[in-house]
Formats: sequence, C-alpha cells, structure tokens
Amino acid sequence: MRKINPVFNWFWVFILLVPLKVFSQEAQISGTVSDANEGISLPGVNIFVKGTTVGTTSDFDGKFTLKASRGDTLVFSYVGYESKEVLVTNQTSLNITLTQVTEKLDEVIVVGYGMVKKSDVTGSISSVTAEEMEERPVTRIDMSLQGRSAGVQVSSTSGMPGSGASIRIRGQGSLGTSNAPLWVIDGYVGADINTVAPEDIESMEILKDASSTAIYGARGGNGVIIVTTKKGKADQNEVSFSYYTEFRDVVKKMDVLDAPQYMTLRNKALTNDNFNPQFTDKEIALEEPVASTGYIANTNWQNEVFRKSQAHYYNLAFSGGSEKTRYSLSANYKTEEGSIYYSSYQRGGIRLNLDHKINDKFSLGINIKAYGYEQRGFEVPTTSSWAFGPAGNAVVSLPIYPVYDSVGNYYTNNIWDNPLYAAEGDDDRRSAAAGQGNFYFNYEPIPGLTFNANIAGEYRVSMRKRFVTAGLNEATLTQNLAKGQIAQGNYAKWIMSLIGTWDKTFAEKHHVTFMLGIEEQVINSNSHQINGTDINKESLMWYDMSAFNPDYHKPYSDWWKAVYQSQFGRLSYIYNDKYILQATLRRDGSSKFGPSKKFGVFPSVSLAWKMDRENFMQKFGFISSLKPRFSWGQSGNDRIALYQWLPEISYNVAFSIAVIGDKVEQGAVISRIPNENIGWEISTTTDFGLDMAFFANRLTLNFDYYDRVTSDLLWRRLLPLYTGYGDGWNTNGVMVTSNMAEMSNKGIELAVGGTLINSGDFKWTMDVNYSTNRNKVISLGDQNEFYVGYTKVEVGQPIGNLVGYKTDGLYSLQDSISGEIPTGMRPGDQKYVDTDTSGVINDLDRVIIGNALPDFILGLNTTLSYKGFDLSVMMNAVVGVDMYNGTYESLAKGDLGRQNGGSFLLDSWSHENQETDVPRLSTNYQTKTSDRFVEDASFLKISNIMLSYNFSSSLINKIKLKSLRLYVSAQNMFTFSGYSGYDPEQHSGGDSNLNIGFDNKNYPSFKSLTLGLNVRF
Repeated sequence: MRKINPVFNWFWVFILLVPLKVFSQEAQISGTVSDANEGISLPGVNIFVKGTTVGTTSDFDGKFTLKASRGDTLVFSYVGYESKEVLVTNQTSLNITLTQVTEKLDEVIVVGYGMVKKSDVTGSISSVTAEEMEERPVTRIDMSLQGRSAGVQVSSTSGMPGSGASIRIRGQGSLGTSNAPLWVIDGYVGADINTVAPEDIESMEILKDASSTAIYGARGGNGVIIVTTKKGKADQNEVSFSYYTEFRDVVKKMDVLDAPQYMTLRNKALTNDNFNPQFTDKEIALEEPVASTGYIANTNWQNEVFRKSQAHYYNLAFSGGSEKTRYSLSANYKTEEGSIYYSSYQRGGIRLNLDHKINDKFSLGINIKAYGYEQRGFEVPTTSSWAFGPAGNAVVSLPIYPVYDSVGNYYTNNIWDNPLYAAEGDDDRRSAAAGQGNFYFNYEPIPGLTFNANIAGEYRVSMRKRFVTAGLNEATLTQNLAKGQIAQGNYAKWIMSLIGTWDKTFAEKHHVTFMLGIEEQVINSNSHQINGTDINKESLMWYDMSAFNPDYHKPYSDWWKAVYQSQFGRLSYIYNDKYILQATLRRDGSSKFGPSKKFGVFPSVSLAWKMDRENFMQKFGFISSLKPRFSWGQSGNDRIALYQWLPEISYNVAFSIAVIGDKVEQGAVISRIPNENIGWEISTTTDFGLDMAFFANRLTLNFDYYDRVTSDLLWRRLLPLYTGYGDGWNTNGVMVTSNMAEMSNKGIELAVGGTLINSGDFKWTMDVNYSTNRNKVISLGDQNEFYVGYTKVEVGQPIGNLVGYKTDGLYSLQDSISGEIPTGMRPGDQKYVDTDTSGVINDLDRVIIGNALPDFILGLNTTLSYKGFDLSVMMNAVVGVDMYNGTYESLAKGDLGRQNGGSFLLDSWSHENQETDVPRLSTNYQTKTSDRFVEDASFLKISNIMLSYNFSSSLINKIKLKSLRLYVSAQNMFTFSGYSGYDPEQHSGGDSNLNIGFDNKNYPSFKSLTLGLNVRF
C-alpha cells in the first residue's frame, strides 16, 4: 500500500481548520488588551464602535465587554500606543495587543560589551529580529542576513549542502587576508556560527562603522555581527516545536550539445583543418556504436548527476522560569541531500541558557552550546584548481560516453572522469564536534555600579576522511593508484573577561555611563594528517592507513598557540536626552606580531543630536524623531598566518640536498624571511549619518555616508633566491609578508521602511535598503601593480579588475584577401586587439576587461497581513557587476576533441554562416582569457516568497496551544539576469577579495519549496 507523505496530512489540517463561524446579527464581545512587547495588561484603553458613540474602556486587568454587530469596526486607542482597528466578523472573544508609539526607538539593542537604547545609538548599526528571521526558513544564520541591511552583501558561494555564505560589510577590507566579519554570540568573541540554529536567535546586530566596532579592536576591521540567543521569561513556561521539509532542484542547467550534435561539430572541426572526419553518418544517427567507445550513447550528464533532493529540519525548545530563575533549552537536527548524488549534510545541536538571581546584588548564568556535523561530498574547484569535480565534468564530459559499460560497471575513459563515478568514487567526508560554554557572574554593590565576570571556553574536534578510488583521473596523478587521507584537528579556546560599568544620572539632565574591561584569550590548535597511495585493499578506504604506501605523500602535523590580551573602555554622556557623546578605546596585544608590534591602540568617538527634542521642532508634528550623527574611529584586522615575524625552516626541499663524502644528505633551508615589524591592518572610518521617523514612527529613514581607509595592508613582496631564502616551490624567489598597501572604500547607505497600511485586519509593511561602495587602491608600497589569477591589482584602480585580452570580432574573408590576418590565423578565428601596437599579441596586450565589484546593491522585504494570513516577499539585487564565466569559456573551446561544447557552437562561423560572433571550429582552436567571456552578472532575485497562517487563539486554546503557524515558502524560484552561468550570485573566490568575479563550474545553487509549521504549547 502506498504511504501518504505526512506533509500532505498537515496540508489538509491547514485547509480544514480554517475557522468558519455562523453569521450573527449582534453579539456580546469580550476580551483583553495588553502591551505587544511586555505582554502586560493595559487598563483604561478606549474601545468604541467606529462611527458611533457605543464604547467602553478596559478594566484594571485589561478586560472589556461590549456589544457589536458583524461588519462593525472596533477602534482601540491608548495614550502612547498606536491605535488599532479590528473588523467584527464572527468573533465573541478578542485578545488585542497594542504597540507603543516609541517602542522602536526605546527598545534596547546589544552593542559591544553592553546594551543601549536604540534612540541613543551614535554609530551605524542594523538590527535583525527573530520575527524577521521567521520570514525566510534557512538552516544557517548567515543567509538570514541577505537583503536585510544596507551596506551588507551576502552571497552563496556554493550549492554544496552545509556550505556557508560570503559576507562583505561596507566593501572590501583587505587584500590577502580574510574579509569575513567577526561573530560574537552571547558575548563569546570569535564564535562559530554553526553553534547556533536560526530558531534560537532573539536578535542580531550588525556593527558597521568604526565607532561601533573599535571596541573589538584588532578583529573588528571587517565589521561585527552580534548574536543574542533566546532566554526564558518569568512565569511564561512554554514548549515550542518547529519543523520544515524542503524540496530542492538545481536552479539551472547548461545548454550543451547532445551526441549527434557533438559528433557533427567534431567532424566539422576536423574537416576545417583538412583532417578526415571521425564519426560516420550511422554513428551520428545513433544507428551503430561509436568506434572509439564501442557503445551507442546519447548521455545528458547533467541529468545523470543532478537530482531532486530534500532537506528536513527539526527544532524543539523549552523555556520559562520564575522571577529568580529563567531557562531556555533547545535541540535541533537537520539533514540535507545534495543536488549532486553522493553529497549530503547532517547536523545536530543543543543549547542551554540558564539565569539565576541570587538576591538584589548577585546574579549568575551559564550558556552552553554543543553541535556536531558531517558533510559528505567531493573536491569543489576553485579559481586555481585543475579539476572540475562532478559538477564541472557533468558539463564538459562527452555525450557519446555511456554511464555504464556492458557489465554494469561505470564506463571510464582517460580524458574526463565519468561524472557519476567521480561523485561516488571521490568520497570526501568532513566532520566536527564542538562544545562552547560561558559562565558569567554579575555583582551590583550599589545602584548603578555593576561588575561582570565571564569565563568562556570552546573545544572542537574536526576530521577529514577522503578516499579516491583507483581509475579516477585525480588518482592518475599518483600513478593511477587509489588514494587515501585522514586528518584530524583539535582546537581549544579560553576567554576570560572582567567588566565594570557605572551608570548614573545627575540633576535629571546628565546621564553618564562608563565601562572599563579587561580580556584575555588563549587559543591552542594542533592537527595531523596521513596520506597514502597504492592501497592493498580498496575496501579498507581510510580505516587502515597501514595498507597504503606513504612514499608519495608524507605525514603532516602542526601545532600553534595564540594569545590575546586586551584592555578597553567606553564613555557615554547624554545631556538632557538630546546631545550624545560616546568615546571608546581598546588596547590589543597579540602573539601573532613581533616584539615591537605586539600591541595596538584603537580609538573612536561619536556624536548624535536628537533634534526632535528641541522646542523649534515641535511645530513639525509629523516628524517623530530626527537624529543626525557623526563618528570616527579605528579598528583592525589580524587575520594572518601565525609567526610571520619569525623565520621558518623547511625540510625535504629539492635544492637543499648535499653530497658529503660519498653520502647524500638532506638539508634544510630558511623558507620564510622574518619580519619583526609586521603589524595590524588598520581601518579608519569617518561616518555621517541621519536617522528619521515620521507619522508616529510609521515611516523610518536611515542614511549613512562613510569614508573608510584601510592602511598597513598585508601583502607579499618577492625577494630573489640569491638572498639565500627559498621554499623549493617558487623558482623566482621567496615571498615576504609586510604592511605595504593602502586602500579606500567610500559609500552611501539608505534604508527606508514602515507601515504603509494598518487598517482593521489588514496591514502592509515594507523595508527597502540601497547601498553603494567605491573601492580604490591608494598604495602598494614599492609596487604599482600585480596580478593574481584573472585579476589585476593596480594603484588608482579598484580591486576586482578582471584582466585579459580585448576582442574585436572575428577575422573575415576580406581580412584574408587584404592580408590582415596574422600567420597561423584563418577567417572565422577570434581577433584580439594589439593594444600596445607592437604587432604581436602577447601578455603586454592584456587590459582591464571588467570589474567584479557592484555599482550598487538593493534589498526589499515586504509583508501583507490579513487576519491570520501573512504573505512576505524578499528580494535582493546586485547591479553593475562583471563575472568571468569560466564555464562558458570551457564550453567555447571549438576543437571538441576532449570535451563537449555549448549549444551556441551550432552557430559557429563558416563560409555559409559569416554573420555570427562564434569563432569557427578548429582542432587548433585555443581560447584566450578575453572580454568574450566577461558577462554582466547583474541580477534581481526573488529570494523568498512565504505564505503563512496563524491560527486564531480562540481556536487553538481549545486544544491547549498558545500558537500554531503553518507556512509554505518558495526560495530562489525567480532570478532575472542575463548571465549565462549557473547563478550570477556565485563565484569561486571564496572569502578572498583577489579571486572574486570568476565562475569556475561551481556546485550549482538550488531553488526550493518548503512546507513547515511552528507550534507553541
């Protein structure tokens, strides 16, 4: 008997339980009115039937009773709160919540080592709430930031299950080091975002300007994201459960040649070069086996490798407590199938937040998080990788190859791996298990003076197990032998901090807050790795490495330790609740740097003026708030390899072998030149901001202009081998890292949001953000330019410049007649521009052919609510960005001898088809890195559409539920772009700024349909 998917059971529950009530002319309606934020009852609320004099007020407990007819509108109004209108249908009981007019400005947000009212913020900070995160089901918290904040660009770099996102805050902050922001979770600095599930998050604050990030000193240069997890509430014990299932499919497939088309064009390439055709007419017609394979096949490899997949997510949480003790305990589990066979991801985690108030002076708490995951997949290509992996092989493998041979084994060849065989045969599993916890103790000896002591720790064990079966092309690099690898790493971190805060108001007008703290971090890490080939029994895989021959790959081990010592402070002064001054200072010491550069000082200062509090502004009643602000500050980036200030000795280097007597001795060389003056990268940011709100805060506007200069950028300069240094790999010399560059980022950020309609049961809200960033390299030390892969970094230019040859169409028959075709070229070949007019096309003719940085980015989030239904739409756009399409380049190689081509080759140049831009087919055809493969990767993506229904309390109270929400969500279903690759959002550069703008056959992204529920007991 066929089983019914339980998801559809929920669907019918959703349909059948939508409340239908009997028509009534007039009924007595009763209910309660409470504060939407605190949940406290509101006495004295005015309640009346709109257009009449019929009305009442709520009693001391917020309760009310009055008579109304179906079709009437009840109006609820209360001083300091937004009025609400409710349409009477068949209700007899109402639970009304009112929102404070000043709630958004008076809410408290988390900043570095403290909290502050939103109205008192002087820096550039964006917030994302738990309610906003619910509008898009995600399994990683980094993706929940996409499109939410001006100046924050979030993009997925891979569709591999378990892969993270690339986050850029206010442009590009570094050249050769990481550009990722610093994560702080429940006060734990440098936290791993895998420790927290999206459902566990109460709020996230994105600190963007230096006045906000300077308090984190040496690690705040790329921005800071502060995450606060949910805590229990006194006398509000509840159990919540969330579940969703996601149905996925790849967003797009490449349009490639089928077998008859391939064979036809391959013959054409051969005859164009005066060779005999390779395939017969019967082979092309699929009437007889191909001679080179012995099979008749017409394989669409993308259909064989890509699959429709599913993901499931579960979260169970308990929270509550008393006035003295509060708790929040949650557990979550998710499992994902990859869009490519034999790839998957599973993760589980648990979290406990516990707070206890001993008495009026002492309180303590503990946060514990633990998780484990396993990711199964294969090597994913990068900008420098020679391998394509299953995704790339699925595009370029020849369609004349069958999937299986005549006995049912994978068909193999010596050109490209069978993509399905590569997915199964390259078994690469990465896993980790970690625990993180922090214990804190608060002491308030006198009102306004508090001390906080915090001890936090983390221990993580990671492992990689990889086995590449014999017969795959990667194995041929080691004499076609199976290859095994097992690696393990251990990571331990301790953080100890002591913070004192004094908060006092003098003469009712002078509010002073002073914070002073010290912090120390100690990190220990060790790893070891064993590699081998020539396995005796493949069934052993990595389980018994003694079966491998280690001669080809030596064992590897590593150990390092890093220590940070910090002192920091913040002074905040507010006069008459109008004028705000804030200053911070942090001194950081790090063992990463040399004796003279171990400590750095990072100051900041910021000002704000609440203009709406001035008497002259009172006549502008429609302005709810108006706050101009200014900030200046410095923060750092220390994300470099350890011990760069010390020399490094390398063994087993080829040119260090010496013959002493009659014996060959293995020597060592100094492979790294020490640089005792290596120090922090320093970002100095000036920010001018304006925060405004109108019409009782129904419309808000936030504007920022920033100028960010990053100096002392770390980069490598080349010293020749005659200096005596070398690493055995770079035959031109050895690289030494030093602070030698400077770069600027300037930009504008604009965020507008508000409630467009709030009438009766219908509400419409919308938030839009817009941001620009202009990057410029100011200095490269004693260099003017350098090349990295497909990009060129040059003084006076932005980073992300793509470099290559400029094309000028195709050579024509007339060019041949007039003798303008160079030797070796023919009509129909690609014409390249001789930019230096030397008469020869060479490296000197390469020019800038595009830039991978966008002109601007957009985000839009809108929600329409009617009764229990909510419809939310999220969109994000990136405009004015170029991408070098490596996938297109691979499919454009017109020899077709080793790999398949794109269907656009059907329009290749010939004597009969000269009006085309696709070069002729040729066995000697070689593509150059050129503007032909640079595409406009601008896009508008409807990243999420969600329809949800919240069951009315009158219905779910009968079955002892607090809330029940069902939803359906569609993600990445619509992308509007002219880009021909898999996804204009993806690139192969990872977190590096120097390899952005290059698409090297990524693991494709997916679109999905999600069905889910949230229930609270």
